[in-house]
Amino acid sequence: MSNPEVRVVLDWDRVQFDDRRFKADIFDHVQALTDLEMKTILHIYEATKDDDGYNDAAMADAIAAEANVDPAIVLEALRSKFDAAPGTYIYPDAHQFDDAVYGVHPMSVITAGLPSTQQKKIDTSGHAEQFDSIHIVPNVRAAENKAEVIRELHEATGNSIVFFDDKISTIMHHHEVFRNNPHILPIFIDREAPDSETSLITWNKLSVASLAKIIPMLNGEVEKPAVIGLQQLPGGRRGIVTEA
Repeated sequence: MSNPEVRVVLDWDRVQFDDRRFKADIFDHVQALTDLEMKTILHIYEATKDDDGYNDAAMADAIAAEANVDPAIVLEALRSKFDAAPGTYIYPDAHQFDDAVYGVHPMSVITAGLPSTQQKKIDTSGHAEQFDSIHIVPNVRAAENKAEVIRELHEATGNSIVFFDDKISTIMHHHEVFRNNPHILPIFIDREAPDSETSLITWNKLSVASLAKIIPMLNGEVEKPAVIGLQQLPGGRRGIVTEA
C-alpha cells in the first residue's frame, strides 16, 4: 500500500509573512503623517485590537481623533503597504520554500485574524496561487480552530499533514490533539532560535532540506518525537522538550 500524499499546511504571520516589519513600516508612515509619538501609536494599536487582533479601521479612527486628522487619510496610510511590490514582506526562505514545494506537495494556509486583512496579505504575497486552500479562522480559540481545519483536511483528502505555526501554545495543543495520529505532525517555527536550538520539530526557517527529513515520520517509517513539555530558554523564549 502506498503512503498518503503529504500536504504542507502553513500559518501566515511570522511563518511566511514578516508581520513585525510590515507593522513597523506602517506605523512609521502613520507617525510621519500625524506627528504622534511612536509610543502613542503603539498604545492605540494595542487598545483597538478586537477578537480578531489588529483592526485597522478602529485604529484609524482612534489615531485620527488623537491627531485631529481625517480618519480616511489615516486608514489609507495603514493600508498603504499592501500596495508594496508583491512578496515584499514574505521571508526570503519562505519564497524559496513555496516555490520548491509547489507542484511536489499540495499546500494550504491556515491563519487566524481579521479575514479582510489576512486575505489581503495572502493575495499580495505573490504566492496565493500556489495554495489550493486558504482557511482564515477566528482569533479566539485559534489553536482549537486550526486543529479542526487540519482534522477536516486530513479526513477529506486522506493526506498526511505537516503544519507550521509560530505560536508555541498552538503547536503544543496540536501535539496533544494529534498525539496518536502518525500522519499529522506539527512544527514550531521560532525565527529567533539559533541553529543550536532547532530540531526535527522546531525550525527557525522554512527549509526543503528539513522537510525531506520529516517525510519518513509522516509515512510511518519513523516514529514522531514524543513531546513531553516546555523548557525556558534565554531571552524569555520557550522550547519544546521531547523524550530522549
